[in-house]
Amino acid sequence: MLLIALFIFGTLVYFLTEHSLYIAVDEAFSRIYLGVHYPSDILGAFAVGVVWLAAVFMGYRFMTRPAPSDT
Repeated sequence: MLLIALFIFGTLVYFLTEHSLYIAVDEAFSRIYLGVHYPSDILGAFAVGVVWLAAVFMGYRFMTRPAPSDT
């Protein structure tokens, strides 16, 4: 669930504002505070989510880069 939240909120926040990780970090701490996840669960999901977001953003930049000119 945290992985999905990190991906969705991270993507939305990345495209809408400059504060890309605040929502994800708040979500992570709330899961620990409420006792529904161990800290190791949060760290693992956060690591996977960051890798996934990096791959998506690199793919986005790759797909939207200008075409090379033939000069």
